[in-house]
Amino acid sequence: MLHWYSPRGARRGLLLAGITAALWLGWALGYTQGAAAASAPPSSTPTKSAPVPCCLQQPRT
Repeated sequence: MLHWYSPRGARRGLLLAGITAALWLGWALGYTQGAAAASAPPSSTPTKSAPVPCCLQQPRT
């Protein structure tokens, strides 16, 4: 029977395709995690607002 491909070449191609897919998947996961961290607001603890200086206080009515 005439083969259009060699079995060794097919295995090598599948191996290279698997390695390429694994590398791309690792890159994609790292990229999405980095993009999510960069777009998130900085995590800081909420602080109490500073008291208003006396000259800026509104008069009581």
